Amino acid sequence: MSVDPHPPPEGTMTPKQYDYFTKAVGIGSLVPCTILNCDFLDNYIFCSVPKKGRVPAFLLWNSDFHGDESRVSDEFIFDCQAETTDDAYNLCEIDHVLGEAMKDVNAGRLPHVKYEKAGPENVDVRPYYHLDEDKRMRLDWVRFKNDGFEWTYTRPDTFPRFYSAVSSKRLPGPALGPIDDVLTTKPLDILHLLLPYLTDKSFVSLFSTCRTLRHHALTTFQPQARERVLGSGWAIPLHKEYASIPLATRDAGSVVDPDNIPLEGDWMLYLCNVHKSQSMRARRWIWATAEELRRAFLEQKAGGPYEDIVVGEGSDAQRIKSPKRLKLEKEAKMNPVSLMFPPDW
Repeated sequence: MSVDPHPPPEGTMTPKQYDYFTKAVGIGSLVPCTILNCDFLDNYIFCSVPKKGRVPAFLLWNSDFHGDESRVSDEFIFDCQAETTDDAYNLCEIDHVLGEAMKDVNAGRLPHVKYEKAGPENVDVRPYYHLDEDKRMRLDWVRFKNDGFEWTYTRPDTFPRFYSAVSSKRLPGPALGPIDDVLTTKPLDILHLLLPYLTDKSFVSLFSTCRTLRHHALTTFQPQARERVLGSGWAIPLHKEYASIPLATRDAGSVVDPDNIPLEGDWMLYLCNVHKSQSMRARRWIWATAEELRRAFLEQKAGGPYEDIVVGEGSDAQRIKSPKRLKLEKEAKMNPVSLMFPPDW
């Protein structure tokens, strides 16, 4: 799709990974409809081809466009799943509140967002960028991969299989009688009190120490595993992701339905698998980045010109839109390339 292609070196990605990463979601005040599915052409250019013969939209990354390979940011972190006009205005606020994307080695990064602090992975892509002979920033794909970041090339929406019941092969049999140790000799209420203080890794490791605790994990403490999965936010599909999963897979119940989350099931196995999966590792990183973006956005918006104004006191207090927000909405309506296209663009 490019007359001057710069694909990653052969062997860096699989063909399926490359095809996946040519897709993006554009968000910005000057993007048609404010949020738009795009294809990557190369040289920082993205294109969205409309369905009904209209002129294609071409977007230049790092100008009027903020790209992401997932829809975590707009769907969950910014609470914009409905894609109403008000949702579009909320997304318009991102670049107004945080400022335009930066240039050069910081290309595409929004001000005030601490990308390297997002989650436990500490991914910093800046050392892997360099200027090519045309003075364009290029990523050193091979060095990035060889330094242990290959997992970031994994698409973040391949979920582990969910089992509606614990397999008999996984059950270790009846719990053994208490032995001479500090935990199994105590009432289960003690474990109930201790578990909230454990990380997911420690939680799983604890119940792997002996047959007695493993039996409790697969029976008594399945609700605690379920609570941890759901509390993470990222470990189950978003509504639109679930809708895109083949119907046969959904009907089989092997993927968690976010609108009908089962109470029963092998949640302990699912918890283990989401922390083993490379896809879920990439998803956890993207999710953490989106949360960091939200943190920066809310921090910069607080007390600023786009924050709602509180009128009145106590129970009579009301929130109204600020003059800046109203101006943004007015400009968005008048802008010839924003919010002018119908939803079936």
